[in-house]
Amino acid sequence: MKQISFISVKRDECKYERLIDSIKRLRVPEGYYINFIETTAENGMAAAYEEARNVSNAEMNIYIDGNAEIIEEKLVDKLIDIYSSDDKIAIIGVTGAKYIPTSGLANESGKIYGQLKAESGSILTENPNRTFLNEVISVEGFFMAIKGNLAWRSDIFTGESFYDTAECIEYKREGYKTVVAVDDNPWIKYDRVCGAATYEEQKIFLDEYSKDIYPLVSVVIPTFQRPEYFEEALKSVINQTYRNLDIYITDNSHDDRTCKLIQKYLRADSRIKYEFYPEDEKEKNISRYYNYDNPKAEYVNYMMDDDLFKPEKIAKMIDYFLKYEDVSLVTSYRELIDNKGNRLPDASFSKPVAEETTVYDGIAAGNYLLKSSRNFIGEPTTVLVKKSILNGRYKGWSGKEGRYNISDYPLWLRAMQYGNLVYIREPLSCFRIHAGQSINNRGLLASGRISFAYEIQYAINNSKYLEKESDIRLAYMNWILSAVPILELLESKVETLAAKEKTDMKKIRDILFDMSKYISGNGTTDFEVDVVSEYY
Repeated sequence: MKQISFISVKRDECKYERLIDSIKRLRVPEGYYINFIETTAENGMAAAYEEARNVSNAEMNIYIDGNAEIIEEKLVDKLIDIYSSDDKIAIIGVTGAKYIPTSGLANESGKIYGQLKAESGSILTENPNRTFLNEVISVEGFFMAIKGNLAWRSDIFTGESFYDTAECIEYKREGYKTVVAVDDNPWIKYDRVCGAATYEEQKIFLDEYSKDIYPLVSVVIPTFQRPEYFEEALKSVINQTYRNLDIYITDNSHDDRTCKLIQKYLRADSRIKYEFYPEDEKEKNISRYYNYDNPKAEYVNYMMDDDLFKPEKIAKMIDYFLKYEDVSLVTSYRELIDNKGNRLPDASFSKPVAEETTVYDGIAAGNYLLKSSRNFIGEPTTVLVKKSILNGRYKGWSGKEGRYNISDYPLWLRAMQYGNLVYIREPLSCFRIHAGQSINNRGLLASGRISFAYEIQYAINNSKYLEKESDIRLAYMNWILSAVPILELLESKVETLAAKEKTDMKKIRDILFDMSKYISGNGTTDFEVDVVSEYY
């Protein structure tokens, strides 16, 4: 005879008797018998269930809340059938989470599957496809059928939170599955009670299990001879609430100040990888920055060494990737700060584009970016990208931008062809404004405008975004408005321009001419912005 044990903690005398009666009514298949074990939760649910597990000799242990009631009399038959269908199934629940939010709280998941009858009689069904078996990360602890003999983590959980998710992950570590069964009718009657988790319990859970349930995120930082800013940037990454990070730093400083200061961080944090190339110039360092590829990482955030992350940046962004499968990029409003870290007023390029967090259709967002001639999505620091849609190439859109390959919006345009954009209204990063940054360089201002014109033409020529004539006209008009001040600046300094700057000045004039002809009705969109031969 095979034993099946029902294990429970008494919470309410009347409901507990009701649970026992519902167990007695169950149909017991031939060759099985049922045992009932009552335990106490004085030292937490994990300790209660671990104590019961140690005295149970059952093939299957069914852990059930004392306030629940079994309303499916063929429950045992159904559980046996499920286990017989797949020997990798270890845990069966009636409600569970497809993913765990970065808070670690499974009940906050945006994808909870299952079926449950409330005490009021109403039936809760959370399963859009009505699939009988749904593989999940964890099930809710008020009902857990377990075939296996792994210990409950009473060594680290002493309350009533996280014990159930932890047990599911322990079985996952051993290669077993956790599933939710959604039958024609609910199996269990129960009113959910979600107790508050303590900060300490949450920290223990995230420290122990983040690598098991959350995707690896690469944060890639190039740095050059500004150790004070770099250290602040690095600290903001290290202090992320999101644990599962891969931090890569490539340094081409011509002195060793950064190399010296980073040593203590390398000793303290194994997530950091640091490479020092003091003989290399900027182009080689940037090449390493964009070519870095940890094959285990699913997402990447390129970060400038003078910017800052807010502590929950990566965690909050990953939550949207976990919730929405069709998202390519997640960005946010970013704060401007000065050289000392003081908050600055918004500039035209940094003003929020929405009053609340919004999911944008990728094509519509790319279309707006090109029409407005404004990179509203943000700089590399601001954006978290899904690597799978990049196909191994981490810069540019066409791949032929040459020296006009700006580090941010061409990549955003490429990514948004394949998925949507989430804009988080909360500021999750800081963009530092200071005298030494590249946005103050007139040459880069000029090449940046040429880059934008090139991407506009690439979109038109390849039927990506800008498919309406009205959109093309608006893109041209806004580009002209943004380019004229740059052209005037170059023309006012023509005596001091370098050869490349003079080339760029002529390119901007030519593009202005072609776009103006089209807007006036005397031209076409057939002109090319020739950047192919312009490589470093």
